[in-house]
Amino acid sequence: MLLSLINHCYIFAMITQIKTNSPLQNFSYLIEYQKGKFWCLDPYDAGQINGEIDKRGGQLEVIINSHEHWDHYQGNEQLLSRWQCELWAHPKALGIIPNVSRALKAAESIKMDENCSLEILDTPGHTFAHISLLIKEHEIPQSIFSGDTFFNAGVGNCRNGGDPKALFQTIKKYYETLPDQVLVYPGHDYLHNNLKFTLSLDKENESAKHLLQKPAKVMSMKDERNYNLFLRLQNESLKESLDLKSSSEEEIFIELRKRRDQW
Repeated sequence: MLLSLINHCYIFAMITQIKTNSPLQNFSYLIEYQKGKFWCLDPYDAGQINGEIDKRGGQLEVIINSHEHWDHYQGNEQLLSRWQCELWAHPKALGIIPNVSRALKAAESIKMDENCSLEILDTPGHTFAHISLLIKEHEIPQSIFSGDTFFNAGVGNCRNGGDPKALFQTIKKYYETLPDQVLVYPGHDYLHNNLKFTLSLDKENESAKHLLQKPAKVMSMKDERNYNLFLRLQNESLKESLDLKSSSEEEIFIELRKRRDQW
């Protein structure tokens, strides 16, 4: 184990969350969906990925990039060179991310074993070439890899090829509707700053206070509904803090995103 940088979580398969040495606090992920067979999501440091696979005596079969920003695919080249594996990404990432072998279609379901599947969600907002990956077991959602669309206690910025109105629609359509038990695996560790932002506007949020003191490694959508302001757009105290009592949810979302950018 790479000290505290790697967190293993079992659902139907082993999900390994890898905290990288990126100045942007990236997470990369390994999914061991069958014994010794791995998929890698958003590789930042190929050495970390290879080290974990070698330790477990496995084979990398697929790399998936959530979107086209460099910090989510910079490990691709070394991994492709060693493993000769497939590389999957959003259709709009073709020509931006080199060597993509498969464009993933919206609502596509990829079988992982007889009980489990990976559903592709087209989730624009942070960029327009962004996918989220929803793991289902017996057709019941279990976990989501959210890339830079959705973070613990926050959502992605829209400054580099995105649009906050599109992100609002994505969160409403795909994230607000997720069941409470779904575990969230984001693309970066922004939890600390996001919780401080939450408390700057929702000073009495006890869930945020507790998590700031005792951070967890993996949170559920039930957790997120307690402190993620972007899921609490109807909260009256939040509206009052923003001085937007009569505003629409979209207007509140966009104002929150603007304030988080400036915070």
